[in-house]
Amino acid sequence: MKIRRILFPVLLLLLLVAVLLQRVPKSPPLLRILNEGSGLGHINGSYEWTYLSLTGHSGTMACGMHPLDYFTGEKPQHASVGAYQLKFTLPPDELSVCCWPEKEIGNWENAEAIELATSDGVIDAVLQVQPGSYVYQISADWDGLLYEGTAEYCLYVKA
Repeated sequence: MKIRRILFPVLLLLLLVAVLLQRVPKSPPLLRILNEGSGLGHINGSYEWTYLSLTGHSGTMACGMHPLDYFTGEKPQHASVGAYQLKFTLPPDELSVCCWPEKEIGNWENAEAIELATSDGVIDAVLQVQPGSYVYQISADWDGLLYEGTAEYCLYVKA
């Protein structure tokens, strides 16, 4: 009888932990870039992601090219000048956005990035699309209790 009283709460706690760990993101959050109903496409760049699982810490990583190499020979997508909402499936803790003019595509060794925005504690993140043709890189960091990681998202836009 005493064993049942002790065993039941322990099993219940283990079940609760198992359910919580099933909901932990196992890869970087998805991103949608929206402006009044229209969206912009992007490429998922490099990322590193670690999360707690039933067997301990697990992780994944992907090393991509420099954003200026992704778009060699590609045409930019057309967009309007102005603010685009950055909608993550899980809001990041830190965010930075930089860009390079189109003429720097393929020249990442010498290109200087233009820093557009940096913020901590991100809730409503915005990408300000500039007039002209630019490659944008959005870098986001997450530092949760059961997960952490960094991810880059890239796009080539003409406004």
